[in-house]
Amino acid sequence: MARTGTARAPSPPRPLASSTFGASQTRYSYASHRLVADGKFELEPSKWLELDQRLRYQVRLPAAGKAMRHVVRARVRAGFDTDTKIEPRLAAEIFLNLGDNDGEGDGIGVPKARFDAGIRYGRKHWDFDIGYRLEEPIRDRTDARLHVLYVGLSTEVDLRKDD
Repeated sequence: MARTGTARAPSPPRPLASSTFGASQTRYSYASHRLVADGKFELEPSKWLELDQRLRYQVRLPAAGKAMRHVVRARVRAGFDTDTKIEPRLAAEIFLNLGDNDGEGDGIGVPKARFDAGIRYGRKHWDFDIGYRLEEPIRDRTDARLHVLYVGLSTEVDLRKDD
């Protein structure tokens, strides 16, 4: 028995992550892997202010038809000690592409910046974060401005053996 019908175009890939809270943009992500090296510097200039700076070198390995990309990310973060378990936090991060042109117009330059405002509620071995992030395109103003609400939970695990 012969089967007849019309050819269908393949459907687009399913999003691995999508924006929430009623935003209309969906971001698609294809399989890729990243290698990261961090350097971090912390400073407490006063009893109520904590500053830290992180410099991250990130390499996206070639995958799914995309070229290798090198990015340096510089973040500055401030935390304010309020003498309670709640700590307000502010952060700013700049992304710097290092001359990799993978066909997406990503040569040397600053493609975007991130700005965070949030609070951290800390206990002895865990922290709870909630905040707002604005990701602002700098190089290509036609890129979407992203508004992200985030919630995080982190814990400390001590792997040292106590003798």
